[in-house]
Amino acid sequence: MKTLRRYVFLEILGPFFLGLLVFSFVLITRATGKPLELLVQKNVTLQEVLLIFIYLLPGVLTFSIPMAVLLGILICFGRLSADSEITAMRSSGVAVKDLLLPVITFSSIAFLVALSNSTCWEPKVNYRFKLMKNNIALRSISTEVRPRVFEEQFSNQVLYLQDVTADKSRWNGVFLADIANKDKLEITLARTGYLISYPSERKLQLHLSQGAVHSVVNKSPEVYRLTTFDQTDIPVASVNGPPEDTLPTRISEMDIFELLQKEYSISTDGILAERDRRDRVVEISRRFALPFSVFIFSILGVPLGVIGKRGGKSYGFIVSLAVFLVYYLLFFQGVNFAKNGRIPASTGPWLANLVFLMLGIYLLSRADKHLQWSRSFQQLSTILSQRFLTVLQHRKRVLALHGLFSNLKSKQRQIRTALPLLIDKYVIKGFFAYFFLVLAAFIIIFVVFTFFELLNDIVENKIPPSVVFNYFRYFLPQIVYYMIPVSMLVGVLVNFGVLTRTSQIIAMKASGISLYRLSWSLLLVAALISFFSYALQEYILPSSNQKQDALRNVIKGRSPQTYSRPDRKWMMGKGTKIFNYNFFDDDRNLFGEISVFEFDPVSFEIKRRIFANRAIWAEGEKTWIFEEGWSYGFENQRTKEFQKFHQARFPEITELPQYFKKEVKESSQMNYKELLEYIEDLKRSGFDVVRLTVALHKKLSFPLVSLIMCMIAIPFSFSTGRQGSLYGIGLSISIGIVYWVTLNFFEQIGGAGKLVPFLAAWAPNLIFGASGIYLLFTIRT
Repeated sequence: MKTLRRYVFLEILGPFFLGLLVFSFVLITRATGKPLELLVQKNVTLQEVLLIFIYLLPGVLTFSIPMAVLLGILICFGRLSADSEITAMRSSGVAVKDLLLPVITFSSIAFLVALSNSTCWEPKVNYRFKLMKNNIALRSISTEVRPRVFEEQFSNQVLYLQDVTADKSRWNGVFLADIANKDKLEITLARTGYLISYPSERKLQLHLSQGAVHSVVNKSPEVYRLTTFDQTDIPVASVNGPPEDTLPTRISEMDIFELLQKEYSISTDGILAERDRRDRVVEISRRFALPFSVFIFSILGVPLGVIGKRGGKSYGFIVSLAVFLVYYLLFFQGVNFAKNGRIPASTGPWLANLVFLMLGIYLLSRADKHLQWSRSFQQLSTILSQRFLTVLQHRKRVLALHGLFSNLKSKQRQIRTALPLLIDKYVIKGFFAYFFLVLAAFIIIFVVFTFFELLNDIVENKIPPSVVFNYFRYFLPQIVYYMIPVSMLVGVLVNFGVLTRTSQIIAMKASGISLYRLSWSLLLVAALISFFSYALQEYILPSSNQKQDALRNVIKGRSPQTYSRPDRKWMMGKGTKIFNYNFFDDDRNLFGEISVFEFDPVSFEIKRRIFANRAIWAEGEKTWIFEEGWSYGFENQRTKEFQKFHQARFPEITELPQYFKKEVKESSQMNYKELLEYIEDLKRSGFDVVRLTVALHKKLSFPLVSLIMCMIAIPFSFSTGRQGSLYGIGLSISIGIVYWVTLNFFEQIGGAGKLVPFLAAWAPNLIFGASGIYLLFTIRT
């Protein structure tokens, strides 16, 4: 019995680590962009980037450990049942309940790890992660400031740079607007400058050379001040907030002992205090409920795995995802009820555990019996299978009546020619079975964790279920688009791996069928899937992403995004002009409180400054009419002319109303042609388009990833097929992680301007594509 229990324990171990790798991969891919973006910045070391990845792991493990436990138990008992080992154990007098000891032992170890993670590691890591982000941002903020872009990350200040040096250490053409006091807008211009940071004191200082300061009090031109300087230092405030020792600690950053101490030490008087107390109690219960779910899943997984006699590992994946989806829907609903005060705060996070515990105990108590519901389930499956076969036979008879099979029956030569086509169908059918299974698994995981991410906003903003459903409906194409390459990799590896392990590949080679001929069908399928990905990106994703972004803003409690952006306060005009306004009515083509700054492109000195309470477009005259304002002319940093006007026209301001109605979209909300036109338009307006150019090339490179993944998977599957499908899945996920990190790394390098955009988008494809071609030509056919 001791040997048997050890055997069951080890059988759970392999699928558990596989599930941990798969589920963690999906969650990590959602957060790889920012660490790699920091890596290409100045003053950020590789060690710090690796630390950031480590800091992301506890939050991932909170969810992936329970999922992996359920998957490991389901696959273990599903295999034992499929290989009739459960039947052999029963005939020897060993009941299913007798196998619970290794399951409970394994679950206890997982529970202790998950509990330590949720109560201690995760909150401490969250706090350290926040401090590290603040320190990195403070050190590298000078490298984050981009030229020809209005930077508003400084408190009450707007910064615009005409150009920067290659190492981003010095700036040329500095425009700084102090908007702290709306009645006293202060403009500082300088030929050169750079930013000095003091991380220990959390201070930033801007050092400027050869410039001037322009200021007007109460928008009155009679009180205009112009001060020149050769060198000056201006303190700037970062958005990163107060010093580290005064940073507030959020609930998610407190360990369990701090939460309990705060719970018993703070008064609960008042509505806000009561809400804070309820949130703390919910958080405490959540940190215990999620780790405890490993015991619930272990009790539930044993009977579910036993009844899946013929499902194999795919059955384990499907059932684990279905159980996990239902569990977390109940869990989220319980947390929602607890935060709203509908049920006790300490009970809400345990609602799902209670429901699944009762279900698991019931199924486990009947696991050794031939249950009526189990027989009914098997009978239903048999009936559906027979009906499906009947439909197929009927269809064959109909096709035969049309003479489509007559030539194959009469000509033996054509039968021999069609034989590889039958094999192709067999290979493709097996591939699609795994492909769609893995794709569905990734979709469910993404949906579940995205829902959890938005849960607090859904509860706080009282979002109706219809909005949440529509958000995920429009979010689904994006998930499919990103998960197709990994699903292709897993599908090919597992499919050919199974054929190799069962010696079917040897039989095909003995029949004279080359591995190249056998792989040709999947390469063709991969090319078609790549074409499908491109069509999905061009015709479906732009509109669906716009809608899901708008719904996400609603869920987050933001105002609906306006793509024409009339709220943009600062904008670069044609030539050497900067516009600033309080509002712009794009229907009436009307500005309110508009300022225009014309400056010399060489010395970066203001040549003219115009202010008007209103500016309206005169369609007949094709010009702007400025009303109730004034203008100053400057030469050599001195006032040259002054004009106060009731109405005025300035012919040099040639920007049409459409110039100020530029759409502001993400690259994911446009197809290739729209993005290309958008980039050209922004270039003419003086905006930085490096990241958008990388995204433009990526629209052509990313759909081909499916074909490249297929080229890599084919040789790997033939060489590692005998080690099992679990090994193939683990290997494919590992390759997927390496590719995803490489893809994000090159994208961040390209976005930082350190690599040509074309190479930044195509380098991962070139690297992995060359590797795939080499491996294809080195396999023994």
